[in-house]
Amino acid sequence: MGINGMLNHTFLLLTRQNFESLVENYRKANFYYEPEVFKKISISDDTILSTVKLLKNIKTRNYKDEQDCRGLEYYGITIIYPENLTEFKKVFTYVNENIKEYSTFCRRKRIKKEVELFTLFLQEGIENKLYMVHNGI
Repeated sequence: MGINGMLNHTFLLLTRQNFESLVENYRKANFYYEPEVFKKISISDDTILSTVKLLKNIKTRNYKDEQDCRGLEYYGITIIYPENLTEFKKVFTYVNENIKEYSTFCRRKRIKKEVELFTLFLQEGIENKLYMVHNGI
C-alpha cells in the first residue's frame, strides 16, 4: 500500500550498467539486491488503470521469465527498454490531453498531476537512454 492507503506502482530509471547488474542478481536468485537508481517515481493505481488499455500495444519484457510481452505486468515486474519509453510518453501525453475520458471528476485533478509528473520522468529517461523497471502492486 502506498500513501493514504492507495495502491501504487513504482517505476525506476536505470543506466544500462545498473540494469544489467539487476538482471544478473535476479538470475542468481539474489532478490534482495537493490540497484543504484537514476530516478524513481510512484504512481497511483488509479492512474495506471486509466492507461492500461493503451499500454497493451507497447512492447515490454516480463522480468520473471524474461519473455517479451505487451503492456505492464500489473502484479509483477516489467522491463521497458530505452527505445520504448517514447511510446509510453505518447500514451501518457494522450491521456493528459483527454483526461475527461480517462478519469472521474473527483480523481481527475490528482491523475492529471501524476500523469504530468510521469511524463517528465519519462522524458528524462528518453534523454538519457535509460531502462525503466515497473514494480506492480
